[in-house]
Order: sequence, then C-alpha cells, then structure tokens
Amino acid sequence: MRTLFLGTGSYVPYTITNRELFQIYHKKIDGHRPCDRQGAPLKSDWLDRYFGIQSRCLDLTHGGMRDTDFAVTAAEVALENSGVCASSIRFIVHVSPTPDQIHFQSHMAQIIQKLRLATDVHALYLDLGCAALGPALREVQANLLLEPDTHALLICSQCVSPFVKEENYLPYYLTHTDPFAWLQAGAVFSDGGAAVVCKLVEDQEKRGILRTWTGCDPKGVI
Repeated sequence: MRTLFLGTGSYVPYTITNRELFQIYHKKIDGHRPCDRQGAPLKSDWLDRYFGIQSRCLDLTHGGMRDTDFAVTAAEVALENSGVCASSIRFIVHVSPTPDQIHFQSHMAQIIQKLRLATDVHALYLDLGCAALGPALREVQANLLLEPDTHALLICSQCVSPFVKEENYLPYYLTHTDPFAWLQAGAVFSDGGAAVVCKLVEDQEKRGILRTWTGCDPKGVI
C-alpha cells in the first residue's frame, strides 16, 4: 500500500527584496543594524552572498493574513485540484511553527471550520520546525492505513511577517545580544502555505518520495 498525492495547493504573498527588507530594518532602528559579530553594519547583499537569498514572501500590509489564512488558502486549492469533497477528509494534519493560537489548538478548530470539514475529523498539529515533514507524512500514511477508503489532508504553513511589522518584535531581534537574531525576522523565512490531499492505493511500483535527507554545517558560514 502506498500513499498517493491526489492534488496539491500553495499560496505565498508579496515578494520583498533584500534591499526593501533592510530599508524596513533601518527605519525601525538606528541604521547600524543588522551588523556582524564585530559590530560592523551589513549591506543588503550580505544575505545573497552568504545564503543565496535574494527575496522572500511577506504580507506586511496592515492587518494582513495570518498563519491560519495561509493554511486555509493552500488547502482550498489542494482540495479543488484533487476533486475531493471537503467532507471526505477524515484526517487532517497541520504543520506550523507559527500558529495563530496555541491554547487548546484553537487554530485547528478555525481551519476545520473554514474548510467546512466534518466536525468529527481526526486532527493533529505538529510543531517540529524544518524537521516536521517526515513525521507528518508518516502520520498521514498511518491514519490512512487505519481507514483505507478515506482521504487525508496535510497542510504546512508559516507566518513570520509579524516579526517584521509588529512594533515590539523587530527592535527586539535587531538589538538582541546575539547579533544574528535578526535572521528570524523575515530574513531567512517567508510567509506561505502548502497542502496536499492524500489517498492510500495498492501500488507496488517505486514511485513518489523514496528517500529524504537533510543536513547542515554546524560551524556555519557566519
């Protein structure tokens, strides 16, 4: 038995270049941050030279979209592309490091309501950062094995724009004792959502995701 992806969906907001992001940083603080470990101011091309990042997607409008909005928008596209009715989803897993509300997983209730899923749908929330995709896919397959004739919905979303536009967040990151704390404030990560509708099929062919691997240099580049 294998897990088949029936439909995918995604959504990202506006593109913000490195130059535009640094202009926002300089307006919030004295203009001497971000800086390196020696306190020397960094130019906007630093992100491109060290990380290969030239832009990111952030919703910096007043009010703007929240993490739940990104999740729901991506899921709606995935459901439409799969041709699966929302009421047919029996299991939903949401992966996000930035949920709107963490108490009693209230954000999960909002997602279920906005997507008009069944009230008795089995729901799971995972906050494992960049390492969450593997466990999420395993949970999807495990639940589909329990109910083989049903569908599962996997949603991944993230909303880091508040770290940039909220009054209290950005000065905190820019003046933190760790000179590179500001990387979390919209520099490396983006807003957005992605979703996939899954179903279990009897297929012995080796297709789909066969293996994943991640790694990093603990010494870093900075």
